[in-house]
Amino acid sequence: MIWNKAFGVFALLFTVNSVIDSFKRPSIPYNHYLNGVFRPVEKERTVEVEHEHYLLSKLSGTFSQIGSNPRNLGTKDAGYHWFDGDGMVHAALFNGTSFTYVNRWVETKRYKAELRWGKKMYLYFGELRGIHGMVEIMKWSMLQMLALVPGARGTANTAFLEWDGQHYALHEGDFPYSIYFDRKTNNIITKAQLEIPNVKSVTAHPKIDKKRDELYLYGYNNYDFVNGVFFHNVLNKNLEIIHQSNIPLINNGMIHDVAQTRNHLIIPDLPLKYDFNKIMENKLPLAFDNNGTSRFGTMHKDTKAVEWYYLEDDNVFIFHFTEHAFELHNSFVIYACVMDFLDMEDFVHLDNPEHKIRGNLRLQQIVLNKKTKKATIIKNDFIEKIPNFDDIEYNMDFPMTSKLNPKHIYCSIFNAKTGKIIGFTKTDISQFTEKSKSTCIFRLDSMYVNSEAQVVVIDGIEYLLCFTYDDDEQNSYVSLIQVSHTQIHSVRIPSVRIPPGFHSMYHE
Repeated sequence: MIWNKAFGVFALLFTVNSVIDSFKRPSIPYNHYLNGVFRPVEKERTVEVEHEHYLLSKLSGTFSQIGSNPRNLGTKDAGYHWFDGDGMVHAALFNGTSFTYVNRWVETKRYKAELRWGKKMYLYFGELRGIHGMVEIMKWSMLQMLALVPGARGTANTAFLEWDGQHYALHEGDFPYSIYFDRKTNNIITKAQLEIPNVKSVTAHPKIDKKRDELYLYGYNNYDFVNGVFFHNVLNKNLEIIHQSNIPLINNGMIHDVAQTRNHLIIPDLPLKYDFNKIMENKLPLAFDNNGTSRFGTMHKDTKAVEWYYLEDDNVFIFHFTEHAFELHNSFVIYACVMDFLDMEDFVHLDNPEHKIRGNLRLQQIVLNKKTKKATIIKNDFIEKIPNFDDIEYNMDFPMTSKLNPKHIYCSIFNAKTGKIIGFTKTDISQFTEKSKSTCIFRLDSMYVNSEAQVVVIDGIEYLLCFTYDDDEQNSYVSLIQVSHTQIHSVRIPSVRIPPGFHSMYHE
């Protein structure tokens, strides 16, 4: 009887959807992330590249970037969001005077299911808007309830994790997928998904405590539109859970990254919230609350005790913290790329020349006062308005730590109107004051950087290793950038186009 009712509801939903489809859907006529340099690549490739570049010949490891590259797209007006696509890894496997370029999809459960069906099956985040979005949610819930589609959430398109010699591809709201870089066959192999008992999902930036030999896999409540919870999981080298705890939040929102000191995790509880009502306003359900509350929790790694510090004057959001978080006698001092506003719609409409990714995303210092329990944000005036970037609007993110001087932080500079990485900063945080000009700047001309770079040291000199693309020549490159001396060294990858991605990794 219950199945008859379920199928009845299922049939009704498809009928309603057909009626709705008879009307013109609210569509995006041109999607920035499906065209131009962002256009997904259609094939997996293996390309051998011989070169005579002295610096690149010193590399013997593997550089890889991960990003969104949908294999099966739905209708043109499906509302594809850049965060939606299947994960694809682009890698350069270095071997002295040659390297092998390889790109492979991460073969997630979702990817393999759509490969069998030969079409898009799963719901896009970008589709969660308007009455069509509501119907799609109901359809999808029914399909899952009836077990008509395989249970698969993530696309493994966001970041990497290296733990105990193993490598994983991660996604917001899913489990990591184990991947293997096979240098003998020049291949990237998806092995298996890591599943953890009593855990629904983890986010894309786990933390490793080398002193304790512990892995912190954490997540947040992304399925309940009311209550916010931070899920903290501690694993050992054998991937065995040694601790689990749930920490209540006042914001039901995204926690993409956390910071850590020697003895504490810093948990951002910030007002980027899931709001079901936004869907009926034809907006994405993840919205920034200007009138909300921003706070930071310090959780002791051993006792698990949590204390909260409140930001009084402003609300902020943080995608990425730096490795620089210190516990002093009277305070915690943290560095992060901070934005004062975030609208997910900004990532959709970059095709509009008048549109941009707002938020003034900048490297800033966060101070948590132990006595007052207040959080304060300190800005660097020079970073806030970099002189030779005054002709464009820009954001800063992807902070990286120098290997030669731990007080130096590299950040990528994004063009706010195109989403492309067009330069880097190198900042000495030991002189991080409002008047400080302790920042080196590198700006590219026609080239842009494809994703997060990685810091490498060659012959005692520090470089940023990355994939780049030349708009004028329409070629992709492997590049080494020396920020302090504004130098770039590149080797072309013939007949290859690498779309912009998210995070990267370099390992020997």
